[in-house]
Amino acid sequence: MITSKKMNIQDKKKTIEEIYQRRLEILSNPTVYTQKITEFSAGGLGGYAYGKYVSVAELAHCWEFDEFKFLCSECGETAYIYQFAGHVNGGGYWELNAFCPKCHKHLHFSRRDSNPVKIHWSALKRITDTVSKQIQEIKGEADTNNQ
Repeated sequence: MITSKKMNIQDKKKTIEEIYQRRLEILSNPTVYTQKITEFSAGGLGGYAYGKYVSVAELAHCWEFDEFKFLCSECGETAYIYQFAGHVNGGGYWELNAFCPKCHKHLHFSRRDSNPVKIHWSALKRITDTVSKQIQEIKGEADTNNQ
């Protein structure tokens, strides 16, 4: 069951796995899966530059973009980013959490040199913001049609 309650790390990992398994259903009904599940964030110079709690539907949609995928360091198959944090002044320094459905590993990278994703965190932010806007537009259209 996908939930937005505060979760411990094991429950969050199980929920991420469930979202991956049900992603096609979620993508076909994005306005139903509005529960906030994870956070994408960035900061710098003691300030908070970007923070977004991402819904189940937004996360599943972000996984459609190549920027949210990379080769798993454990098995070589595709892994999917489900959480990231960046530092605006650190030359793109950021960390991420990802899930590989093939080997069922949850991966964490906390140093830029070990990070397998070679794009700046702000590229993921742009995709996330666009996805959020698209889902809001779908929700607005659905609300208009139901009036």
